[in-house]
Amino acid sequence: MNILVYFLFALSGFAGLIYEGSWARYLKLFLGHSSYGQVLTLCIYMGGLAIGSFVAGKLVEKIKRPLLGYAAVELAIGIGGVAYHPLYNWLTGIFYDSSFVAGLSPRGAEVVKVVLATGSTLPIAIAVGMTFPFIAAGLMRKSGAEVSLPMLYFTNSLGSAIGILFTSYTLIPVFGNHVTLCVAASINFLLATIFGVIGLWTSPVRDEDDIEETAEESHVDPKLPMPPKSTWFWIAAITGLTSFVYEIVWIRLLS
Repeated sequence: MNILVYFLFALSGFAGLIYEGSWARYLKLFLGHSSYGQVLTLCIYMGGLAIGSFVAGKLVEKIKRPLLGYAAVELAIGIGGVAYHPLYNWLTGIFYDSSFVAGLSPRGAEVVKVVLATGSTLPIAIAVGMTFPFIAAGLMRKSGAEVSLPMLYFTNSLGSAIGILFTSYTLIPVFGNHVTLCVAASINFLLATIFGVIGLWTSPVRDEDDIEETAEESHVDPKLPMPPKSTWFWIAAITGLTSFVYEIVWIRLLS
């Protein structure tokens, strides 16, 4: 069962990076500059992941069946994937045909472009960010499940790496942006169906004995000196900042 779950979550990562790769192509065309399009895509994608993780982290505490929540999120991502291409065409058509935009300065027009690009892309990125908290909480609560969070993250990241390669070198060159988005949406719909069934068929929470046993195993000596929680948040933020400074620099160098 766990191997199947890891494989399915790898598919989720695969679809997620299809979206990022496709959005980069769309936004490069809209902004008229490949580096700006890539940077804006990265900002929207990672910002959406952060917001989605935060929101989902609050929601899983109140939801009895997080796997159903995960299925709903995958369904929402799939709908967003199908709708993105026509939405992009509609928004860019409004932009280029608007007399209001024609009267703007070049800087003002760029600001409007960024706002339109962010507004059309960020909601899907937020939904993508909600996937990990929901599936992690659902599997940890599921009766009898022994899930490894590092393995979940590993398989999802591996699927993401394969997804961006496959998107850039096969899907978009052969089928184009629109069909590529539909491929990603099909994966999301498949995952929504499978995890919807799993969420309905499994117990919403673990047995009381399992919860008590887990609590005893995870007990930490309260006298152990530890930095405050805010310190860990700052450390995580700084490591994330440096990681993506590297990515932006590498993109510029390799371009």
